[in-house]
Amino acid sequence: MPEIILHLLLGIIGSNIGGLIMRNLNLGFFGNSLAGILGGVMCGQIVSTTLSIAPQFSPQISVIPQSLLGSIIGGIFGGLLLMSLLGIIKTSITQA
Repeated sequence: MPEIILHLLLGIIGSNIGGLIMRNLNLGFFGNSLAGILGGVMCGQIVSTTLSIAPQFSPQISVIPQSLLGSIIGGIFGGLLLMSLLGIIKTSITQA
């Protein structure tokens, strides 16, 4: 459960920072936050699960830093990715 909350928060942060950087894809604060929540949870779960399986193949790497690293990377990247995709869709619809 704490991992999901971390994915939520990092997804919100990643998507809103992405909205500030890529102004043409910005969905507004609430749109960016909603995209960040969805993208952060989806991608965060995938990446943290994938990285938590890795110690079976490489036992010298500890599980806790990998899980935290997976949550951070997955949450931020997932929020940024989904916000960007929705921004591209919104831009193409409004220009058509």
